[in-house]
Amino acid sequence: MQNDTFLMVYLLKHIDSIRYYILHGTEASDEKIEGRILDAVNYLVLLYGMIYEKEHIEQLDKELEK
Repeated sequence: MQNDTFLMVYLLKHIDSIRYYILHGTEASDEKIEGRILDAVNYLVLLYGMIYEKEHIEQLDKELEK
C-alpha cells in the first residue's frame, strides 16, 4: 500500500467518529471530538503536502531531463 492509502484509512476513521458525533451528539470513544477534528485536519494537511510534493517532484524531474 502507498502512504496516501494508509493516510486515508486513518482519516476516514476520524471522519466516521465526527459523523457519529454529529448524528448522535456524543463521542463514540474515549477521545474527545475536538481531538478527532484536529487530527482529521492534520491528516488533510499531510495529504495536501504529499500530493504537492509528488506533483512538484515530477515537474522538477521533467525540467531536469531537458
